Amino acid sequence: MRPRSLRSLSILLVLVLFSLVAAPLSPPADAAQGVTVIRAQDRQAPLSGGAPRLLAEGTPYATPYYDHDSGKPGPTVVVVGGMHGNEPAGFRAAQQLAGLVPKKGRLIVIPQANKLAVEAGTRTGSHPGDLNRDFPKSKTGSTGSVLAKSIWNLMLAVQPDYLFDLHEGYDFHKLNKESVGQSIIYYPVGDGASVAKAMQAAVNRGIANKNHRFSLLKYPVKGSLARAAGLVLGTRAMILETSRKQPLDTRVQQHVTMVRAALEKLGML
Repeated sequence: MRPRSLRSLSILLVLVLFSLVAAPLSPPADAAQGVTVIRAQDRQAPLSGGAPRLLAEGTPYATPYYDHDSGKPGPTVVVVGGMHGNEPAGFRAAQQLAGLVPKKGRLIVIPQANKLAVEAGTRTGSHPGDLNRDFPKSKTGSTGSVLAKSIWNLMLAVQPDYLFDLHEGYDFHKLNKESVGQSIIYYPVGDGASVAKAMQAAVNRGIANKNHRFSLLKYPVKGSLARAAGLVLGTRAMILETSRKQPLDTRVQQHVTMVRAALEKLGML
């Protein structure tokens, strides 16, 4: 082959190689038209709450909880359901709330605090005594069971700013003062009263019967998680009580409405 021909062939090969390098990568074979394909190295890591963690792991009381940390400064909020297994609206509402991812701060949800009681459909299940009387009754007090200790250790670790424990009463408080049904029972510290009033206003907007509306009460019962968190940790802690005289779906929605109202007031939703 003549030198000129060799030179022409070399130039042609260089041009072909350059066109291959400059061309954009072809999409994967399974990519649909108009769909952006995100490769593994481009994906962002999921939030910490993507999968549940376990409380009381390795014991019969093991129960999942969800920890959604936005990564942005804000309050830490804990929502608890299923402290009593015969109060289904609380744990069903908590389960609905477990997937919420806050815009700021951190949201921790324990849908079924006493999982064995929930499965049995009874107040305590096989737990030795009432779980919601097993938390510290004083600043130097201790927990009364393995499950209570595991839940309390989580509270000590995360130091929640707010805690909402979802329960049910047997009547309407406005009609029967012996029952705490339809009430928000708060521990008076910090802006707890203000948040409780926002929740009360939100849920009462959907209740036509004045005798069925929510009341504000002070001081959760001694031994409860809410009382211990308020007393020991300074948490704005509350027990939210619906009334079992209402349909289950109504009670669940009232719990969800109250918690969401609090999260919105705190700028987390």
